[in-house]
Order: sequence, then C-alpha cells, then structure tokens
Amino acid sequence: MTLGLITLILSSFLIFKFNKKFLSKNIIDEINDRSSHKTKATRSGGIAVFSSLFIISCFNYFNSVEIFDYSFLIPISLMLVVGLYDDIYKLDFKLKFIFQIIAAKIIIDNGLIIDNFHGFMGVYELSRIVAQIITIFAVVGIINAINFIDGIDGLAISIAILFFSFFEFFAKYQTSFSSLSFIIIFSLIPLYYFNYKKNNKVFLETQDHFF
Repeated sequence: MTLGLITLILSSFLIFKFNKKFLSKNIIDEINDRSSHKTKATRSGGIAVFSSLFIISCFNYFNSVEIFDYSFLIPISLMLVVGLYDDIYKLDFKLKFIFQIIAAKIIIDNGLIIDNFHGFMGVYELSRIVAQIITIFAVVGIINAINFIDGIDGLAISIAILFFSFFEFFAKYQTSFSSLSFIIIFSLIPLYYFNYKKNNKVFLETQDHFF
C-alpha cells in the first residue's frame, strides 16, 4: 500500500503542475460543436500519469529493483510523444497509424505476443508471422478504441482502470505486469477530481481520435 499512496500523491501533484503548465502555454482542448464540455480543459492527464510511472520506475531501477520489465516504457514513451505532438501541432492520422504499428512491434519484440488461441474457433498455435499480425491489430485496435472514448466525466478513466483491473483479475496466474497495472491504476484515480472540476478540467487522453 505504500507504493499506492506514493503513486496517488505523486500523480496528484503532477496532474496539477502539468495542468497549470498547459494553461500557461494556452494548450487547451478546443471547444467546438462536437465537444461535450463547455469549460476550459487540458489534455495533460496522460503525460502526468506517464510521468508518475516513469519517476517510480527510475527510482526502482536505480535501486536495482525490477517491479516490471522496464523495456515496455519505450513503446509507451513513443505513443506519449506522438500524442503530445499531435495535441499541439496536429499530426496526420496516417503517421499516427505508422507510429502505433512501430509501438506494437516493439511490444512484440519484448515478448508480448498472441501466438495461441487455445482452441478458440478450433485454432491453437499460430505461426510467427500470423501471430505478429494479429498482435499488431490487437494493440492498434485497443489504442484507437481507447482514443474514441470520451474523456469527460470520468468515462475514459473508468474504462482504463477497469481494463487493467480485469486484465489482472482474470489472469490464471499473477502476471509480470501486476506492478505496472497497480501503478497506472493508482495514478489514474486522482484524475477523477480534475475531470469533474467545474473549471480547468484535465482529460486523460493525449491523442486525438484516429480518424
């Protein structure tokens, strides 16, 4: 629980600081006819959550404590940078799609791959090429599915927390990502307050929709 408390405090501080920084630079979520919010808001939630994860990971890494495979920070960092750049300068969706594929391939090379359907639809082991293609589709699909979720009123936050919670709950054994999921969940919780504020809201997403 100590890790959870530290994560909550660190995440709350970083969400507040990044929100102030984005507002000072006038990097805000534009309000248009498709917007479901009518007050000033920033999309700084994602970078605050990542920063919490990164700081905690660095602290444990330099103390020779491996709470998860730190190489997964590389594809996460890639998507964060792409999303942050897109928020500020607007990135072409084709280029975002390419970066998503690159991130998915890095995840595969780190050992996370769907290579067995375990009898689903009569399919068991998959060939290396087919497994990589299916995994890329799955990763890119999840990224864009999350992007289509509205960031207001805690919806995106709740879906993300449920995703990581169910991933761990329905696992047959404790996964190697349990600490990663734990940190992300606790770093997301403070966003509920900032998401429901009447003014200067903070949204989770750091990317625009794929289309």
